Amino acid sequence: MGLGSGPAAGTTSATSLELGGLQPGRTYYVLVRASDSAGNMETNTHVVSLHIREPSPSSAPFSLILAILIGIAVLLVVVVVWKRRRKEATPPPSPPPGR
Repeated sequence: MGLGSGPAAGTTSATSLELGGLQPGRTYYVLVRASDSAGNMETNTHVVSLHIREPSPSSAPFSLILAILIGIAVLLVVVVVWKRRRKEATPPPSPPPGR
């Protein structure tokens, strides 16, 4: 079978086409040919290769750790501010009444 001689993997009347079922870690080769309403089809042989990358496993744990650290820092700031305000609102102890 020659280049572009097999069945079309997808067709569209728009300027884009979504391809599903692509596997990470594989390279795909795409040939696009246009046709008009009279059935005239172009005969280009320009093939584009697409490499689907594997997802990066290290990015998710780093984001999670960063979010947890930011959450702890915010919680600490809230506790410190709350304690300082509570301390300021408490009146100083008064001396015991005289006899």
